[in-house]
Amino acid sequence: MGQQLLFFINQGKYYKEDELRYKHFEVDIVGMKWNIYTSTIYYKRLQVTFTATLSRPGSDTKKVLKGKFMQRYPYDCSEIHHEVKDSLED
Repeated sequence: MGQQLLFFINQGKYYKEDELRYKHFEVDIVGMKWNIYTSTIYYKRLQVTFTATLSRPGSDTKKVLKGKFMQRYPYDCSEIHHEVKDSLED
Protein backbone atom coordinates (compact mmCIF):
# COMPACT_ATOMS: atom_id res chain seq x y z
CA MET A 1 0.00 0.00 0.00
CA GLY A 2 1.59 3.28 -1.11
CA GLN A 3 1.03 6.65 0.54
CA GLN A 4 1.68 10.03 -0.98
CA LEU A 5 1.33 13.51 0.53
CA LEU A 6 -0.10 16.23 -1.71
CA PHE A 7 0.03 19.93 -0.93
CA PHE A 8 -1.80 22.68 -2.74
CA ILE A 9 -1.35 26.29 -1.70
CA ASN A 10 -3.25 28.88 -3.69
CA GLN A 11 -2.69 32.51 -2.87
CA GLY A 12 -4.79 33.94 -5.65
CA LYS A 13 -7.00 36.98 -5.59
CA TYR A 14 -10.42 36.02 -4.36
CA TYR A 15 -12.90 38.65 -3.23
CA LYS A 16 -15.91 37.20 -1.47
CA GLU A 17 -19.01 38.88 -2.86
CA ASP A 18 -16.86 41.83 -3.99
CA GLU A 19 -16.85 43.29 -0.46
CA LEU A 20 -13.29 44.60 -0.63
CA ARG A 21 -13.04 45.20 -4.36
CA TYR A 22 -15.69 47.94 -4.34
CA LYS A 23 -14.64 49.61 -1.07
CA HIS A 24 -14.25 53.29 -1.85
CA PHE A 25 -12.88 56.36 -0.10
CA GLU A 26 -12.64 60.08 -0.75
CA VAL A 27 -9.37 61.26 -2.28
CA ASP A 28 -8.05 64.57 -1.00
CA ILE A 29 -4.96 65.61 -2.99
CA VAL A 30 -2.67 68.39 -1.74
CA GLY A 31 -0.71 69.86 -4.65
CA MET A 32 3.11 69.82 -4.80
CA LYS A 33 3.28 67.41 -1.80
CA TRP A 34 3.54 63.65 -1.31
CA ASN A 35 0.04 62.29 -0.69
CA ILE A 36 0.29 58.88 1.02
CA TYR A 37 -2.73 56.64 1.63
CA THR A 38 -2.30 53.65 3.97
CA SER A 39 -4.55 50.89 5.25
CA THR A 40 -4.28 47.39 6.75
CA ILE A 41 -5.82 44.58 4.71
CA TYR A 42 -7.31 41.69 6.69
CA TYR A 43 -7.11 38.15 5.30
CA LYS A 44 -9.00 34.91 5.92
CA ARG A 45 -7.71 31.42 5.19
CA LEU A 46 -9.85 28.51 4.04
CA GLN A 47 -8.35 25.08 4.70
CA VAL A 48 -9.49 21.55 3.78
CA THR A 49 -7.62 18.36 4.69
CA PHE A 50 -8.49 15.20 2.77
CA THR A 51 -7.66 11.49 2.50
CA ALA A 52 -8.57 9.57 -0.66
CA THR A 53 -8.16 5.82 -1.16
CA LEU A 54 -7.90 4.56 -4.73
CA SER A 55 -8.40 0.87 -5.50
CA ARG A 56 -9.62 -1.38 -8.30
CA PRO A 57 -12.34 -3.99 -7.85
CA GLY A 58 -10.81 -7.44 -7.38
CA SER A 59 -7.35 -6.09 -6.53
CA ASP A 60 -5.62 -5.84 -3.16
CA THR A 61 -3.54 -2.87 -4.30
CA LYS A 62 -4.59 0.46 -2.81
CA LYS A 63 -3.17 3.92 -3.09
CA VAL A 64 -3.82 6.40 -0.29
CA LEU A 65 -3.58 10.11 -1.08
CA LYS A 66 -3.46 12.63 1.74
CA GLY A 67 -3.46 16.34 1.13
CA LYS A 68 -4.41 19.79 2.21
CA PHE A 69 -6.03 22.63 0.25
CA MET A 70 -5.48 26.18 1.51
CA GLN A 71 -6.70 29.46 0.11
CA ARG A 72 -5.99 32.89 1.54
CA TYR A 73 -8.11 35.86 0.51
CA PRO A 74 -8.68 39.47 1.61
CA TYR A 75 -12.05 40.21 3.18
CA ASP A 76 -11.81 43.69 4.71
CA CYS A 77 -9.49 46.60 5.39
CA SER A 78 -8.99 49.12 8.15
CA GLU A 79 -9.84 52.78 7.86
CA ILE A 80 -7.79 54.45 5.12
CA HIS A 81 -5.41 57.14 6.42
CA HIS A 82 -4.20 60.09 4.38
CA GLU A 83 -0.79 61.58 5.13
CA VAL A 84 0.83 64.59 3.46
CA LYS A 85 4.64 65.03 3.39
CA ASP A 86 7.00 67.54 1.81
CA SER A 87 9.40 64.75 0.79
CA LEU A 88 9.79 61.00 1.32
CA GLU A 89 12.72 61.46 3.76
CA ASP A 90 10.49 62.99 6.49
